[in-house]
Amino acid sequence: MSFLKRLVYYSFGFFIGAIILSFIFSGKKTTCNYSPNDRVIADILKKKLVHNFNIDGNNFIDSTRFIEFIKSAKVNFSQSNTKVDSCKIYTLSGYENGLKKNLKLENCKKKVIILEFNNIN
Repeated sequence: MSFLKRLVYYSFGFFIGAIILSFIFSGKKTTCNYSPNDRVIADILKKKLVHNFNIDGNNFIDSTRFIEFIKSAKVNFSQSNTKVDSCKIYTLSGYENGLKKNLKLENCKKKVIILEFNNIN
């Protein structure tokens, strides 16, 4: 069998396999989180979000604000404490409304507790 025929058979099989996989995974929320940053953020977004600070009139706190910030933020592993067994503490850095901010949170088994959310100068 010539190389050209083998290439055509391979391409046809690859194409059919790609179509079958696209039908299988089309309705599912599948992601490929290869980097440590993506894995931490995906794990945080799966859990219930809890904050332990007061809500005042000027600084309204809602969960959608934090979720949007977490999706666009990067984990700062040098400021995070991942060596503990119970709840790991992560520091996320990102931008919200044009201001650079830090979000410090505690990632437990069933929930995520927001510890701090402040501006960086």
